[in-house]
Amino acid sequence: MAPRLINDPPAPGTDEWRSILSASKIAAVLGISPWQSPYSLACEMTGLIPPSPVDEKMQDIFDYGHAAEHGMAAYWKMKNPDWDITEGEVAYMDDDLPFPLLVTVDRVVTHKETGKQRILEMKTAQSMDSINKWGKPGEENSVPPYYAVQHLTQMGASGIHQGTVIMSGLGVPEMHYIKWTPIAWGRIVSRCKEFWGLIQDGRLPELDDSVATFNAVRGLHPDIDRDSVYVVDEELALRLLRAKEMEQQGKEQYREARIELMDKMGDKHRAVLDGTVIAQRQGSKNGVNLITKATVKDITE
Repeated sequence: MAPRLINDPPAPGTDEWRSILSASKIAAVLGISPWQSPYSLACEMTGLIPPSPVDEKMQDIFDYGHAAEHGMAAYWKMKNPDWDITEGEVAYMDDDLPFPLLVTVDRVVTHKETGKQRILEMKTAQSMDSINKWGKPGEENSVPPYYAVQHLTQMGASGIHQGTVIMSGLGVPEMHYIKWTPIAWGRIVSRCKEFWGLIQDGRLPELDDSVATFNAVRGLHPDIDRDSVYVVDEELALRLLRAKEMEQQGKEQYREARIELMDKMGDKHRAVLDGTVIAQRQGSKNGVNLITKATVKDITE
């Protein structure tokens, strides 16, 4: 069965969109997204936590990105007059895949004589830090990996195995190309199948030390049962407290220990070991936080 066009795809952020996979979520599934982890994505897709809020600044970035697409599309058309270009986004689904996957591509272009098609995917880089994550056009792996797997997913699910990633940063937009390989697509499908199977079974991916997972765990138990305690094991308590003392040298280790303890605590108020309060959950404007209350000496002396 060939991939099919979706004339009225669910809008990003809606419940229907949230419950299925999309090309923009694949980097998170693979664990290479700067913004989400497999764990946080699974929590959002299953409704365990609400989607991350979009503030006014972030919405402006999204709005500008969509507006900039028109200029990049017009520039590409000017340089390639032998091709027709769609007026807007085009969405596809491949029903042969073992999971629901929606891909929305920014533009599809069709050669006027041969009928050959290509995908155009457009990105804006709004800081030097963002620009520096890109290589030079024509170099191997010039597209950041989290965008590269998104583009490969678009190729795989649409059946259009040629494409261009246009990056607008400083000056004239750059044209980047990613080679289609069935092997890479097969790996993406395999990882997505595994991820989809987990959440269908009511399970979640493994915890990790990312900021996204930390924020997801914070949101899983918004209530605090102030009359309850969680008895923490000594190994985790020591790991948490030692990481706290070395926080400046090992922020990831401290965050990892906090994530694991919060996950185990559920809605419990305090974590205790031999009568000593190791940490307690406390409400904040950004959700429930975990406050460390003891030191290594408190439980070793």
